[in-house]
Amino acid sequence: IHVYDAFNPNNSLTATINVVGSEKEIEVSGEGLVRFSGGSGTMTLEVQGSSDAYEFMRVQVPRGVQSLNFPLVSRQWTQGLAAQHRVSFEPDRGVVIGYFDQDDFEVYLDEGLNFPAQNIVYFNSEGRGLNQNEGVRGGGFIMYNVPIGMRTITVIPKHSKEYLVRTLVAEPGVLNLLK
Repeated sequence: IHVYDAFNPNNSLTATINVVGSEKEIEVSGEGLVRFSGGSGTMTLEVQGSSDAYEFMRVQVPRGVQSLNFPLVSRQWTQGLAAQHRVSFEPDRGVVIGYFDQDDFEVYLDEGLNFPAQNIVYFNSEGRGLNQNEGVRGGGFIMYNVPIGMRTITVIPKHSKEYLVRTLVAEPGVLNLLK
């Protein structure tokens, strides 16, 4: 497991990692070796940086994964990007962040839900917000004010017919990470 600042990968961080459904807490400082119980399917991990300067995150990963990277996102960055792009951040709703390396892309919340486009901010690989309605290769997106509950996120690459679809639970105070 490697825990680091999302936009400064050389800055290793300390975090506590919990497997949802287990009482086991794992503290990782920078990099560490951790063994999870076997099985198939996915497991949900919650990651809290040792400093309150970083968002509390939740991510789903395959149980058989050999290595995990946790790019922690600072609250200052999350709130600053919202302010820069004039997003009226509602703290009683969820937030989703995702990174996409393969291609330029677009992202959608729940098929058929009229989710306001101004609540989606795309950013480049350095974390700088983009003033456009699609993401760039190596960058990502942050989706603010996601309605609470089970949600489906669809990432559509510009030059591929294969979509990335993930289901997550949006809730206040949790930054869901799509990898």
